[in-house]
Amino acid sequence: MFGPLNTINVVNQGESGSFNRGSFFFREKKWTIDELVEVMYEVASRAIHYYFACYGEEAFRD
Repeated sequence: MFGPLNTINVVNQGESGSFNRGSFFFREKKWTIDELVEVMYEVASRAIHYYFACYGEEAFRD
């Protein structure tokens, strides 16, 4: 599970989606609230779009 840091990964990769790396953000300097919000918003947005693509928007509402 050694992927690049500070990169958003929402979709599993590899054969049959077997490589589930996730999104890991690390650095020495303290993150600001605005930086964290920007990253978390992008992760959530991509995850929602991926869910819609896989299951349809109606499944999200149930």
